[in-house]
Amino acid sequence: MGATLLTTCIFALLLSKPLEAAQCMPDNENPCIAMCNGTTFDITKVFNYPVNITDPRGYYYLFSPCKGYPCPSGEQPTTDTAVCQKADVFYTCGKIEKPIVMWGLTYEPFIFSFQYPWGVDWRISIFNFISDPTQTVPTIKFISEDPFLQYNFEVRGKCIGQPYCNDN
Repeated sequence: MGATLLTTCIFALLLSKPLEAAQCMPDNENPCIAMCNGTTFDITKVFNYPVNITDPRGYYYLFSPCKGYPCPSGEQPTTDTAVCQKADVFYTCGKIEKPIVMWGLTYEPFIFSFQYPWGVDWRISIFNFISDPTQTVPTIKFISEDPFLQYNFEVRGKCIGQPYCNDN
């Protein structure tokens, strides 16, 4: 009885504050642009793509979200790769086709994500973009592979694709 009551109380507490997020509509012509409730996110000029990223294990990732990149991924080579991993061999860890774009409906800081599914063996790469007015030059880093085959990255900077950003 006590455990059931505790579970019910925790569940009610979680439901008392709804999660606030919006799924955005990717642009049909440019996968680096998405619209969310009249707000446009454009990561086209955040970096000079493709970007190389290294994780602590020594694996390398090539991030090319706007035009894709040829990834010689074993039996499934592809030219529309958003994230190509070089581990023991090459793996496609997400394609540019139909990224999933989410916005946390916050403005200070702006937090949104571009997620790239359709990788080899169900791999997916998630890039969380966080605006930080103190960081004038954007950075990108590998965060974790958690859960297995989900690659988590963080992009942080003053202007990281959010609207109304003046990078002067």
